[in-house]
Amino acid sequence: MTASNLANLPIGITTEITTTSSPNFKLGSWPPRPDFPIVVDAKGNVISRFSDDVWQLWPWSNKLLSLNFVDSQEPSGNLRVSDANSHIFRLTACWLIYGPESVQTAQSLVRRFQTIKIIMKAATRAGILVTDFFKYPRLVEKLGREMSPHEGSSFIYLMHQLLNNKSSLGFVLLDSSSLKTVSSLLRQPQSSQTAYIPPRIWKYQSSRLAEFIDDFHQHKQALTDCYNFCLKAYIDAFGSLELACAPKTEEQRMLSPFAGRHRKVKGHNYLGKFSYHAERFGISDLLKKWIVGFDRDFSGGGRGVTVLSAYFSMTNHVALATILSHSMMRVEEAWTLKADCFREENDENFGKIYYIRGITTKTTEDDDARWITSPLVQPAIEAACLVSSLRSICENANPTLINNNISPGPMNLFARAQEPWANRQVQVRGVIAGYNSYSSTLKMYPHLFSDSELTILPEDLRIARLLTPTLDGSKFSEGMQWPFAWHQLRRTGAVNMQSSGLVSDSSMQYQLKHTTRAMSLYYGRGYSSLRLNESTRNEYVKTMYEILAREIEKLVDDRYISPYGSERKSEILRLVSATDLTKLIAAGKKGEISWRQTLFGGCTKRGFCEYGGLDNVSRCGGGDGKSPCADALFDLAKKPIIMDYSRIIDQRILATEIDSPSRSSLRAQKQAVNNVLEIIDKMECC
Repeated sequence: MTASNLANLPIGITTEITTTSSPNFKLGSWPPRPDFPIVVDAKGNVISRFSDDVWQLWPWSNKLLSLNFVDSQEPSGNLRVSDANSHIFRLTACWLIYGPESVQTAQSLVRRFQTIKIIMKAATRAGILVTDFFKYPRLVEKLGREMSPHEGSSFIYLMHQLLNNKSSLGFVLLDSSSLKTVSSLLRQPQSSQTAYIPPRIWKYQSSRLAEFIDDFHQHKQALTDCYNFCLKAYIDAFGSLELACAPKTEEQRMLSPFAGRHRKVKGHNYLGKFSYHAERFGISDLLKKWIVGFDRDFSGGGRGVTVLSAYFSMTNHVALATILSHSMMRVEEAWTLKADCFREENDENFGKIYYIRGITTKTTEDDDARWITSPLVQPAIEAACLVSSLRSICENANPTLINNNISPGPMNLFARAQEPWANRQVQVRGVIAGYNSYSSTLKMYPHLFSDSELTILPEDLRIARLLTPTLDGSKFSEGMQWPFAWHQLRRTGAVNMQSSGLVSDSSMQYQLKHTTRAMSLYYGRGYSSLRLNESTRNEYVKTMYEILAREIEKLVDDRYISPYGSERKSEILRLVSATDLTKLIAAGKKGEISWRQTLFGGCTKRGFCEYGGLDNVSRCGGGDGKSPCADALFDLAKKPIIMDYSRIIDQRILATEIDSPSRSSLRAQKQAVNNVLEIIDKMECC
């Protein structure tokens, strides 16, 4: 392909606002003119030109996405990309948009941009022109060694595409020899599942999230009153809400009603420190507890009224974490929810069902997806809704916000800081800002969790490795802080919803009781007429069989015994000893092996149990006068639980009428319990 052909190709980004009459539909020349309008909005207004250091992509995505061609994002300090290299960077991005293999979405463009940035950063560190990079073998080798396996395959593929189009591009980043070198030095990817959060740590994070939301609702009227008071103070200081929300000069910022150092400025109406008003409205301790710390003053050091904005932003992140902890949503899906997302309905078979309505990020067809959730998320969503409604007051009044021309609808659940006193970047009305990682969120709000509670204990590590054997020891080790990630909440939710014997923490299962049952009915059994999110259903079912396989894998342990001896146990478990976990999962899906937990241990009977052994243990233990069930395995570790159940039965027998059917049933269960305890005692004596 020649440069002239490249200049005449249409834009690859597919959006409703891109038409053949758009000024950016074709480049017209290669290289593009410096003033060429790369990004335009629905009205044809130019948002970004080719020569800009940063291209704003929000008209293509309704999200605050951008490409920064001069910031190398070096952790040791932001080294500026040279003018010559940033020009090459812009050309490659332009090729991604207009080239023969162009991207179709802004998100894909950003991902490939980040891939190209790998070599741009390396050239910036070395202080060389990026088009000369392949001339330095040692730099090429270093690039290959330092690149992560995750980055490697996409990097090689993209560099190969650029090399194949060198005649139309007019430059080369890496030649074929360099690509071979990089490919040979790339670390091999290690297959690794997302980590399962151990019950103790999961319960702690869940309880702290709930505590934050409870505190919010206890103070929501005071927070609202204080927010409105601060808004009025700024309106009085600047003359109107519009002027208060507009960008301010340094001289105008001196009119802040809570800035005491500016009290001598003419026209300044100083109302005292914000801490005084926080105390007056009864939210001082709340802000100290979650944002500032009780040992610090929030009147100075750039804090003051901005603490209120920080608290509202923290509310958004806590609400997000709560939703992800109780819905199995992806973070991208939860972050784009609308304020009216929480729904409930009565099911004729189950009763009240709670679900979240939103848009999935994985398929274009699933734009009205539902996720089964817990009533625990309702107060979190209500808190985020209140924050969004308060911030919308300022968003609607700000005359400088760019209008995205999107038809009005329900407000976004999570709103950016819009207050006159908040630190704000260039914003677009109604566009969703990017979200932080969970680990970054915890660094932003260090008072949310206690470091000591997140320290990994031996039992935490044992359970985490049981569910995720491929855990990275450099990140997950005893004594280290648990490294949270959003997707861990989805993975952990999928496991916890199984009521697994691998994770037998009773208090956690009690907390999840409603959602556990709802998940089983609606995802596992296809019970619902709701249009449930397909990806979440698949994740749930996949995890269901994985947990089944891992539980069956444990049965070879000596703690599980058959009432008919070791030969019968070996016969039951013949598949377990002869296969691996992957095959066990496949066998479970085919119904070739089965395992259901019971009070005594478990049942390996395939299909339906006509005796109802999961709820009534009489047949399992031979309480009906016959021998114990041949498909049963008894768990020696459950002896204390069985003994407790025996005492409960004794109490119930005394409370029932003589010769009643209830007493007969209880006596049968008592006999079954005695039989099982006798078998367990014999095994313990051997």
